[in-house]
Amino acid sequence: MSSIILVSVVVPILITVVVLVAVFKKVGGMTNSKLLQTGMPGTAQITGLTQGSMVVNMTNYECHIAMNISLPGQAPYEAVITQLVPMIALPRVQPGSIVAVKVDQTDRTKAVIDFNAPVAVAAPGMGMGMAAPNAGAIAGAVAAGGAGSMQHGSSAALLQTGQRVRGVLMQFADTGNTPRSLGLNPSKPEYMDDPMYALTLELHIPNLAPVTAQVVHRVPRAQVPNLRMGWELNCAVNPSNPQEVAVDWGD
Repeated sequence: MSSIILVSVVVPILITVVVLVAVFKKVGGMTNSKLLQTGMPGTAQITGLTQGSMVVNMTNYECHIAMNISLPGQAPYEAVITQLVPMIALPRVQPGSIVAVKVDQTDRTKAVIDFNAPVAVAAPGMGMGMAAPNAGAIAGAVAAGGAGSMQHGSSAALLQTGQRVRGVLMQFADTGNTPRSLGLNPSKPEYMDDPMYALTLELHIPNLAPVTAQVVHRVPRAQVPNLRMGWELNCAVNPSNPQEVAVDWGD
């Protein structure tokens, strides 16, 4: 009897493991893990997105992604990859978005999106018909003296009067500036030399669909090592314009 029970338990587990391994191989999971470590870094603009039929753990979606890949010193080229994309990262692979990639050293058609890498954009800016710039593009524009229309005013007043909402950090990039270098007057003198980051936030406002906001914002030096995609932050927004957002760093 015990042998029958053991078989009835072990066999389904083995079948599940085999299926999961097969799924992981189908979407390039094993190859992608190695490629993230050994691949050549570059950037890519998403040109097409088709969702596959596979969903893993209800949070990771199989996606067929067409992209225009740019590698240092090489002409851009087109490629199509299949990759599992976390649900929270789906907004980052919409057509027009720019992402960091790792490319196989010997086969340039093999690439993987590196969601943990900052995006380096050589020529920041946005033209007619293009998607909104990502955090890397905004940071580059600020570093070049542009993006003057981006919100980077006093967050102290907004934290006092704004509606409190949950924000999820989707992208971030250092602008290379501080409040001092941008001529800003933060609420406390000790904030003058904190780094200014371009942040892309997904705001979760009650009874509304998630709103994406982009802001050039002070980040306390002690919090910089904690920056990560998916970090939930306490934010305040202007109820009449959710693009006006401030992060409460607790300092």
